Amino acid sequence: MAYGGAPQGDGESAVGLAFSQDGVHWQRYPTNPVLATEDIPGATLIHSHYLFYTQNTFFLFAEALAGNQSDIWLLVFEGELVFS
Repeated sequence: MAYGGAPQGDGESAVGLAFSQDGVHWQRYPTNPVLATEDIPGATLIHSHYLFYTQNTFFLFAEALAGNQSDIWLLVFEGELVFS
């Protein structure tokens, strides 16, 4: 699962990953966040993120707002993500 978050009172936002075997108990990815506004030049907000998995590859699509412009970013993770 990909989820969004932002510290209180801070204009920054970020996307993290979590994994669950049963849909009830979740474990956060240890190197969260995987994408933050500071990673995208001029970005002030990240929202509308979607995570897909196929053929041992994760695709994370995220919409980032920078000024009055909105862009869609794609992050690709190949191989195994280790949740420990």
